[in-house]
Amino acid sequence: MSADENAPGDESGGAEDEQAGGRVVESTIPRYPVAHVSVYAPAGRRRWWWYAMRCPHCGAGHFGRARSQDGVKGTRRTGCGRRVWVIVARTYGAREAA
Repeated sequence: MSADENAPGDESGGAEDEQAGGRVVESTIPRYPVAHVSVYAPAGRRRWWWYAMRCPHCGAGHFGRARSQDGVKGTRRTGCGRRVWVIVARTYGAREAA
């Protein structure tokens, strides 16, 4: 093992992970796994937007709802209790603007 194995530019580390003095630190910004969701528009008496996802943590299907379509995106807690970053993959039954 040489002293240059964790030098910036190697596969094991990088300049952004290294601080002054050669200390390697982890990022302080939490990075959550991405969950792609299918969003269902309000229909009939239902006024909320529903969404369904496959959990990247446990692999189960989780469901949720939001007051608006924009409220579905972002960081959310899944049914198994873990946080994910939600990205809308497809939307069903969206109302068209007149």
